[in-house]
Amino acid sequence: MIFKNMQRKFKRYFVLSSLLLLLLPLSTSVNACYESSDHEELRFMVFNPDLLHEKSWWSFFYSGRYNYLDAVTGTNDEDQLTREWMKKTKTKASFDDVWNCFFGSPSDSALQHNPFYTEIQKNQVIKTYLDVARQCEDVSYIPDGWHQDSAAATLHTRREAMIARVDEHLRKESDPFLQHKYAFQLIKLSWYANDYATFDRVFTHHFSKTPAGVLDWWAWHYKSMTYEGTKQVDSANYLHARVFSHSTNKMFPSKQYFSSRKLSRVLKLARTKEERADILVLAALTNPGRTLPTLLEVYDLAPDHKHLPLLISREINKLEDWLGSTKYAHTPIATQRDWDTPSMKNWKRDFDYLHVFTNAVQQLTSLKTAHPVFFNMSMACLKLMENDHVAASDYLARIQSDDPEVLFQQRVLNVILLAQQKDVRDPLVQDELGSRYVALLNDRTQKFESQRMLYSLSLYLRHTFASKGMVHLAGLFDNYAVNKFCETCFFDSFSFSTIRYFDRYATAADVERLIATFRKPDKNKLETVLLKPYTNVNYLYDLLSTKYLRQGDVNAAAKALKEVPDEFWFSFLNFQHNLDRNPFENTEVLDARTMTLYTKREIVQNLIALEREAKTNPAKRAANYFQLGNAWYNFSETSWFMIAYEWHGDNWNNLIATKFVRKKALGFYQQALASETDSERKARIVYMIAQLSDGARKKDYAKQYERYQNTDFYSRKSCDILRALAEAN
Repeated sequence: MIFKNMQRKFKRYFVLSSLLLLLLPLSTSVNACYESSDHEELRFMVFNPDLLHEKSWWSFFYSGRYNYLDAVTGTNDEDQLTREWMKKTKTKASFDDVWNCFFGSPSDSALQHNPFYTEIQKNQVIKTYLDVARQCEDVSYIPDGWHQDSAAATLHTRREAMIARVDEHLRKESDPFLQHKYAFQLIKLSWYANDYATFDRVFTHHFSKTPAGVLDWWAWHYKSMTYEGTKQVDSANYLHARVFSHSTNKMFPSKQYFSSRKLSRVLKLARTKEERADILVLAALTNPGRTLPTLLEVYDLAPDHKHLPLLISREINKLEDWLGSTKYAHTPIATQRDWDTPSMKNWKRDFDYLHVFTNAVQQLTSLKTAHPVFFNMSMACLKLMENDHVAASDYLARIQSDDPEVLFQQRVLNVILLAQQKDVRDPLVQDELGSRYVALLNDRTQKFESQRMLYSLSLYLRHTFASKGMVHLAGLFDNYAVNKFCETCFFDSFSFSTIRYFDRYATAADVERLIATFRKPDKNKLETVLLKPYTNVNYLYDLLSTKYLRQGDVNAAAKALKEVPDEFWFSFLNFQHNLDRNPFENTEVLDARTMTLYTKREIVQNLIALEREAKTNPAKRAANYFQLGNAWYNFSETSWFMIAYEWHGDNWNNLIATKFVRKKALGFYQQALASETDSERKARIVYMIAQLSDGARKKDYAKQYERYQNTDFYSRKSCDILRALAEAN
């Protein structure tokens, strides 16, 4: 690149390095296998901020990160300079060839094959400038402080020589066009060399007037950086803001260096309404909070300011985050810290702000005239956020465009509109939703942030269906959202990922309904697309059995597992690792571990058989009840896969289930004790009852356990904790 700002490349490296440091884990989780999700990726967003296709804005869309897309710039500046060169040289080469010659960073060998470069070899004046400009690039950089090479060691000397050479060309050049080019090269070189005397001399003579073209604004960017170097912060911020609004190539460093801490002082430097608006624009872009007052002031000063749509897009995406990430994604807003938990405490206040913002945008008539599609799409999205589907429908109907991005956005909002207008429990409505959802899935390629939009849409529909009692379909939307459209939502095995939502939020009846839908021969279009990832119903039967076991309904669990083949569990990752021992044995009471293993169905069948036999055969009663106690106890320990799929403290179902199965185990141990006559076996049973009891009953059984001091079990399993409890007053 000949004219590009090499400082920008250095700052990009600095920002990326800083981001890597910021993204390192700041705490360890109790689960060694846990990986933290990315708040930015989990952010709720159905509004596409790039409807106007302005690539120079990409870095500045709302984001929980430092930048939305780091250091991405538009090519408007370079395109304009390319057109100037084409006009000046009257070249026959194509636009792309000229552009690549100046800004494509071609190698020397590639340059020899560039038609424009070949053509200007006949024009010695232009060729000389191009050669000089390429040589300027070789010394216009900030060396890597960590890896000094021989080139870096001689950099200062080579810069000084280059400054003298370019200065000489500038003095001799009579063509104003080339004078301007040489002057900019000298501005850039002198800045990198910290040669402020040369910089000020050239800037005063060639660039001190109000900028008229791209190179003027680029020179002003370097002037802002000299102010940074001399700690003239207010003047630097004034120029950062001016350059930001007039140079796509310098937007990123301008925003990076700008500070609004002393905004009132910077605003005093503005000489016109437009300059004041430029300053306020950059102040708004560096504010992650509410910026409506600033936005309206920009509109009053410059109703046609080109960055107004950017500010409005940012505010819409903020509102989606504040209202949607918390309500639909159940995640902290993107700008919160990693260790923050989702909170709805500001939701009502943010919803009130939504109304204020929507009413304000509605009054921006200049925006409506300049960008009617953007205006109507913005209003439609805001109205849907307000749940005003009547007004949203009207705005969506006004949109006339054949732009694929606009059409995709319109279709996304129309799905939300349909979900608000009609009852999603109606099979006909589901059929229509299914058709529209499939169309979006098929049309998402090459659409800006379509994955995030479909992730958010799926979360919205998950919430909508769950609120209507359709949990069996809500969970299927969850599968699309977190498993198809989100890279960092969860890090579960495939076996668990497809049923995770149902494990946490569905009842047994919901799972029964889901299985019935799976078995339906005449599914509607929505059911068909949502169930497409589910090719194996056995996962659902396994989950259903788990739901029933959490309730203690062993017979219903057995019925759910009746059709599941034995080989299924050996393909289930959780089974292989977490159901790898005999649950009817209890190593806590020194049972010798055997190699006997059971499938989940066999365990449930054994539970039924043991209890049935205990009720009908007194001789087996004590032993059977003891085994049943062991099994239910192990369901909260080594065999926890019987009642859970994950063992995280944030799953309330697991906590409740653990308490329930331990209560079940305690009951069976007590029944075993009532039937047992052998002292050795009674000692083992009392030990387990004492371990599972609470309060006064724990103390009573601790004292009872001390009565078995003469048993072999007690001698091998004495417990200081129980002994101290038994001896306490």
